[in-house]
Amino acid sequence: MVFFDGPDSTRIYCKEQRTRTKHEPTAAELRALENARRSREWGQWPSIPDYDYEHSGKLTLEISGWGGNLRGKWSDGKHQTLERVFDSIKAGILARIAYEREERLERERRHREWEHYQHRRKLQKGRVERETKRVSFLKQLAEFQREASDLRMTISQTAAPGTNTEYDRMLLWAKDRLAHLESLQTREAVAEKLKQEKLFPDHDDLHDPEGELPS
Repeated sequence: MVFFDGPDSTRIYCKEQRTRTKHEPTAAELRALENARRSREWGQWPSIPDYDYEHSGKLTLEISGWGGNLRGKWSDGKHQTLERVFDSIKAGILARIAYEREERLERERRHREWEHYQHRRKLQKGRVERETKRVSFLKQLAEFQREASDLRMTISQTAAPGTNTEYDRMLLWAKDRLAHLESLQTREAVAEKLKQEKLFPDHDDLHDPEGELPS
């Protein structure tokens, strides 16, 4: 039987006590056994039990998985029956359901804590990854600036192009490369790249109001 109180429940089993005695073969069983031995028809070998079981008519009620300090088992006895201890059985069932409720609430609390911790870990991981991207972006921007500065100096110290020679084509390529690097460093280009990578957003969805997790 299962008893419910909202989402919480407990299960109680009803068992009948019985006695076990060694089985003494009956005359009919002995004859059948002897006939089988004589005929050697093994498929017809009689099934004789090792024990006899006798049902006592005495019942036992037991709450499944009882783990509390209250009583969780009741039996018919010499001086009382289950019907006479109904109030005790009822109290045990209610106590078990209350115990299950406390266990459920505690499991739910621990699960919420675990989910909250996992969320904070995810935020922290995102912040670490973003910080790495920020550093990488600034390093790349600095490399562009150094390369552009070197190109300006090289171009300024290089003789003007003449006829269509490899030297002239190199100088034109250098000027195109410089123009490309300068386009990557404009305020608009940098702002667009920062927006795409979400490196410094207006609303920081990786912010943890509780601060950093302990190492």
